[in-house]
Amino acid sequence: MRKKHFELNNTFKLNNSMCGYYFSNISQLEHTDNLKRRGPDSWNETEIQDLGHFGCARLTTMGEVTEQPVVTKWQNNTKGVLLYNGSCYNKEITGNDTQWISDQLSVQNYPDFVPWIRDLEGEYSLVWATQNQIFFGTDVFGMRPLYYYYDERGVSI
Repeated sequence: MRKKHFELNNTFKLNNSMCGYYFSNISQLEHTDNLKRRGPDSWNETEIQDLGHFGCARLTTMGEVTEQPVVTKWQNNTKGVLLYNGSCYNKEITGNDTQWISDQLSVQNYPDFVPWIRDLEGEYSLVWATQNQIFFGTDVFGMRPLYYYYDERGVSI
């Protein structure tokens, strides 16, 4: 696993900053400057063998920090990787919502987790990648933007 981590200059702030991420099983994203500005607190970029390229810009708004992408165990001890942007308000969440979602996906080993994702309350977008599938989506209103591209080579989100 190759990993790059950069702490961004704290003097650079945007009024409407938020987190941003990318996933691609085609190639590493180039020209990430605009994406980095969406989360000025840190930039983390990782290539995970057999899964793809992941990048995340983070803006810490409150609470504990969970660095992304979050790599967890999935079925048969394979890897599952979560990228998440949002705020979930389910009553079961007692700490960081990113970590809680990752823990739930890892512990439960949902064979079909789409119904579980639909039960999330709040505004979010997420990517969940395993060796067998790539799931990506938003809350029902699409409050957090999510754009994707796919062709015969793979998908970029």
